[in-house]
Amino acid sequence: MIAAFARALHDAGLDVSAAETLDALRAAETLGVEEREIFKQGLRACLAKSASEARIFDECFERFFWPVSQERKDERRPERAASLQRDAASFALQRAASRIGLEGIQLFTQRGLYQRRLVEEAGMAEMERALLQARREGAAEEEGRLEEARQEMTRQARQMVERALLLHSRRRRQETEAAALMAASLSALDGRETAAMTRLASRLAKKLAAKYGRRRKEAQKGRPDMARIIRRNLAFDGQIHDLVWKNKRVSKPDLFLLCDVSGSVAAAARFLLMFLHALSSCVESCRAFAFSSHLGEVSALMEARDFSKTFREILRTHGGGSTDYGQAFGDFFRLAGDKITRRSVIIILGDARSNHGDPGADILREMSRRAARLLWINPEPKSLWGTGDSEMPRLAALCHAAHGCATIAQMERIVDGVLKLRL
Repeated sequence: MIAAFARALHDAGLDVSAAETLDALRAAETLGVEEREIFKQGLRACLAKSASEARIFDECFERFFWPVSQERKDERRPERAASLQRDAASFALQRAASRIGLEGIQLFTQRGLYQRRLVEEAGMAEMERALLQARREGAAEEEGRLEEARQEMTRQARQMVERALLLHSRRRRQETEAAALMAASLSALDGRETAAMTRLASRLAKKLAAKYGRRRKEAQKGRPDMARIIRRNLAFDGQIHDLVWKNKRVSKPDLFLLCDVSGSVAAAARFLLMFLHALSSCVESCRAFAFSSHLGEVSALMEARDFSKTFREILRTHGGGSTDYGQAFGDFFRLAGDKITRRSVIIILGDARSNHGDPGADILREMSRRAARLLWINPEPKSLWGTGDSEMPRLAALCHAAHGCATIAQMERIVDGVLKLRL
């Protein structure tokens, strides 16, 4: 039961580890299930790690551990027989749900299939045969009892399937939503997708943080660490069984992010700022700057919880005026030029359209010379680079790399590449 509940929590979007599931099993054995609220609090303490996860836990708990009728405890109630009938149907359906794998339901179109399989496994066929037999024999009282039991089982089966769909289909919906966002053009995304984009940014950040967040080491095969080899093989009387290689520590980069937040690329800037803020554990430091003409630092604003409000403030402060890359690069160099070192990675997001003004090539060349890497991300397709007022070909030649980035999937690959850098 606890393992199935942990699966339901996972399907609802919670990351539940095997160790946490074992803790929940021990808590259930210790607390018992007689006191529903105590049982619930014990499981919550083991399986929910934040306020947001606690809300999801409470919702899933009420759908998974739906209360059995307690009316049978009162012997004087005339409804005792009906209460026992409801409980009998409930227990039969719960056992049947485990046998048919009800947790596998993912789509609302599967409701009828799972409901039919559930009642069949719970003994509906035997009940209907007994009902027909009672009708042939004219046993009206028995017929009425069996008909009520059949209707009660059908009703509870429908409710159980609907609850299971709500429990287990959320992750599928989120995965479908995430796949659509990953493939959608960044220019097509707007404020209405902010919640979905936030969930996706958090999900991608968790994946990359698990990959790069720990202190990284690079094994150098061919350079054995003799001191560690001797210590490890002391138990083998000096015979060498295990080799140990010297390791080279790989440093995390200092990241500088410059985002053009003018109307043409604002959607891409919104997601990149959101994404890299969630990835703060994977870099030594991250300073974010926004500009359309004049540039300003927005690192402090990124600490706020409400990113929608934060980005509106960024647009209000830095999004007005004609795009001027020369001015923006000059502002950045005055604010942070002395902080650029050989451990620095500078990422510029913009379409390089400077309204036929100075694109700041000389300053960009100096930034490239000082930094370990200077990367440019352009949301426009490469076929448009150099058309109209685009200075992209000229500026791309001064960068270590320049990437077209039309979708979130492409942006994830670019950020993944940044985190792989060995500085």
